[in-house]
Amino acid sequence: MRTRLVNTKRILESLDATLRDLEIRACWVGLNVSNLSYATKIDFIAEKWNVSKETIEKAVYTDKAISK
Repeated sequence: MRTRLVNTKRILESLDATLRDLEIRACWVGLNVSNLSYATKIDFIAEKWNVSKETIEKAVYTDKAISK
């Protein structure tokens, strides 16, 4: 059944952002074992995903725990 109340574009964009944040967090964890500086890690991720420093910090430091 189709409905006009569902905004599939918004849902897909939300999923894309969530998946991007998970990839950024995983990359950050991987970069933590390197001897790179904080700024270098930020620059690397910003270049790879074409996102701002604020987006990276939000993805890395915001708790994404799933409520039970």
